[in-house]
Amino acid sequence: MEQNSLVDLIWLGLRLEVSRGFRGDERPRTVNEIKEMAVETEKRKMIAKTMAPPVLYYMPYSAPCRSVLLAAKHVGLELTLKNTDLMKKEHLTPEFIAINPQHTIPTFVEDDFILWESRAIVQYIANAHDKTGLLYPKEPKLRSKIDRLLYFDFGSLYKSYGDFAYPVLLSNEKPDPVKLEKVHDALALLENLLEGHLFAVGNRITVADFCLVATVSTMDAAGVDLTKYRNIHNWYERCKGQMRAYDEANGRVIPELAKFVKPKLRL
Repeated sequence: MEQNSLVDLIWLGLRLEVSRGFRGDERPRTVNEIKEMAVETEKRKMIAKTMAPPVLYYMPYSAPCRSVLLAAKHVGLELTLKNTDLMKKEHLTPEFIAINPQHTIPTFVEDDFILWESRAIVQYIANAHDKTGLLYPKEPKLRSKIDRLLYFDFGSLYKSYGDFAYPVLLSNEKPDPVKLEKVHDALALLENLLEGHLFAVGNRITVADFCLVATVSTMDAAGVDLTKYRNIHNWYERCKGQMRAYDEANGRVIPELAKFVKPKLRL
């Protein structure tokens, strides 16, 4: 503890003792007693600061999981990461189902609070841990625009990629060019939505960007041609450069993911 902090606490205690006075058998606390109280107070503060960080059950190759990592890194939230291998059915163990009966990842655990669905987790991280209030602003119209992009990612952009890629990657089906066209339809919509501003909603990073860039980078790893989408290309590069710890949370896994998915998807 810093000396000045301790001295300040002792003098505060002395002033409180003087101001409260004493009656009967009561007596003012001694300087040593007040010093001990001050040290104990500082200990409690340190314990609060060193409480175990939230736990994230995740897989590095999962775009939804990486969107949560991006949000956490951006606000400086430390996470305890627990790799949960779906191929080994680790999400179906009794222990995991007791945490999340829907047995999905990512799953976020903070003390006795448990949350799954990546976009809900990203929203929670912004609400609870973003001191700036800029990642998920409370102004209703602005927040609604952000929500629209989150739903667009869930229902159109990421869905189109999943419909195209997962039957190939998980069931050894042949790539379907009709489904690939749906991916490009969704990208064309995103290209339009990005027109006229730097990020997904306006000129600041919001939670929508974390989810969207996790999806787009996954498409990039798969070999989806992004070159014809100027707005997407420029926004993608901005995200790489301006999201805190982007490489650690998302970028460094993309080459590894590409080695796995590109040969199978044959794009």
